Amino acid sequence: MTDPEYGKEEKTSVDLTGPLSKTRSITANHAGAETGTPTKTSGKGRKSADAVKKSKTLYITIGVVVIILVAAMSVFFHLSGVPLAGMVNGSATGPIAANGDTVGIFYTVSFENGTVFATTMNTSLPLVFTLGNSSVIPGIQKAVIGMWQGETKTVDIPYTDAYGVYNPGLVQTIDRTGPFANVSFIVGESYTIHYGASDRNIKVWIINVTPKTVTWDANNPLAGYNLTYTIKLANLTEAPAAPAPIARVTEFVTPVGPAAPAPIARVTEFVTPVGSAASAPISSAEVTGSVAPVAIAAPRAITSVGVTGFVVPVAGAAPVSLSALASSDPAQYTVTSLTWTPSPMTFAASGEYTATVVLTAASNYTFPSSSSITPMVDTGTVGTGMVSGNGPGNTFTFAVSFPPAVVPATTAITSAGVTGFEAPVAGATPVSLSALASNDPAQYTVTSLIWSPSATSFTASNEYTATVVLTAASNYTFPAYSPITPTVDAGTAGIGMVSGNGPGNTLTFTVNFPAAVAPAPITSVGVTGFVAPVTGAAPVSLSALASNNPAQYTVTSLIWSPSATSFAASGQYTATVFLTAAPSYTFPVSSSIIPTVDAGTASTGMVSGDGPGNTLMFTINFPAAPAVAV
Repeated sequence: MTDPEYGKEEKTSVDLTGPLSKTRSITANHAGAETGTPTKTSGKGRKSADAVKKSKTLYITIGVVVIILVAAMSVFFHLSGVPLAGMVNGSATGPIAANGDTVGIFYTVSFENGTVFATTMNTSLPLVFTLGNSSVIPGIQKAVIGMWQGETKTVDIPYTDAYGVYNPGLVQTIDRTGPFANVSFIVGESYTIHYGASDRNIKVWIINVTPKTVTWDANNPLAGYNLTYTIKLANLTEAPAAPAPIARVTEFVTPVGPAAPAPIARVTEFVTPVGSAASAPISSAEVTGSVAPVAIAAPRAITSVGVTGFVVPVAGAAPVSLSALASSDPAQYTVTSLTWTPSPMTFAASGEYTATVVLTAASNYTFPSSSSITPMVDTGTVGTGMVSGNGPGNTFTFAVSFPPAVVPATTAITSAGVTGFEAPVAGATPVSLSALASNDPAQYTVTSLIWSPSATSFTASNEYTATVVLTAASNYTFPAYSPITPTVDAGTAGIGMVSGNGPGNTLTFTVNFPAAVAPAPITSVGVTGFVAPVTGAAPVSLSALASNNPAQYTVTSLIWSPSATSFAASGQYTATVFLTAAPSYTFPVSSSIIPTVDAGTASTGMVSGDGPGNTLMFTINFPAAPAVAV
């Protein structure tokens, strides 16, 4: 980033196995700045000696005049007692920035060698944020607090208060296969990668591209650098002051022991005035009287702690989250924070990991600052905890160390297959990802489907290719050394290409289809199941009707007019029927089809839509229902 704001995870729709979205380019100056190379500027020619001499004389004359004017103004302000704008006896007269204030700053950030990385000093819109939140780096927060509006200052910010330490483990080399095969990566530009399994986004910078691999860096470009910021506080809006609370005494306590038994007032309620509804002043009646002697109980000390929910890190698995941890005694303390170092989305086999846990005492309990407590956990090595704060509700922080993640025993997948494909038919819609199924979902699942060319419906003149990605289960793997040609129920599958190594890796393959065929025309139709209406009888339902050729079309709708739960003797009835063609068949728009039925008189059908899967609508007229003989 080129500003002091923290990087945020972006909730985009780009899947790890799908296309990537380009987000921002790294400027040429950035690369030079990271290597500590100052930017060079070239001159525009050299002036003659006379010109230089005249320029020097002019500059000296102007400088003398400016010094005289500044001295005269200083004497005037001193004698007249008028302070300089914004200052009283050398101090700021305006508001001073404090936590909770909303501020707007302009800034210039440079490296230790003086190379400028970015500046907003010449822009019109300042960076606006609220002091005390986490929207900017800690070093900026600390620098702005105490500044007065209009002040400019320069501060050196160590990397620990800037963008953190540089983590070499965030540099990865990925095979350009599957969803990455057709992406035109450009060195120096950034991309956002979406991990569907954990629903997280990371921004990466491309540092090397070869025909077969791409290497990216997920570190912030400024990670590991000590930075120098020149900050100008342009705007300052002070946080509204909270009204002072009024103490309402509602209980009296008589001390226990040798002390004099004079009752003392215990403040058990605070009333904060709000507008016209402010509480009335405390009256003398509210601070009189006494109660029986009561001992004031001190918070109970917590002598032992434990946390459950940790598991041994396994390569490729995600670290446990805060919600997975539980306090061994929630009445005394709760687990309120969990931080992993380094912060991975999945464990790597080569890395050691540390979990930092924060426990918060309940309102009537406290972690004694003088005692050393070693928490109990279900796995890992625990260090002695550190207490923060004194009294009820304080916190206890400890670390759990884990050795390098173990590589789980995996089973190699030796064959794969996918069902759900159909031969393309002109006018039909391509099958979707949800229509495909793995032949062995315990070993792998179908996680991505991309059609090329992309189409909402097939055309007769095009050939089509479906690119499919299979993802292995957590205890299975696609062997990189053993090519697999998956089986499919339509089309021709190619040899799969493995991405990644170990459990949960992926296999990408293509299915080629010839040019889509034209749907076969339906030349005749018929429906069975109708019976002549009889007074008092119920009309037949849709489920009672059947197509004469269900491979070509099906009965999908039936409407009676007038609508009735039973036939009346005086009424004539009409049934409106809809037939839907199968995906490889169509009702020709230009033909006139009169369906056959086993009762009533059918009309000529009317076609809706063109191509496979269109519909034919027709009506059947019935005379008045005859009365039932009694």
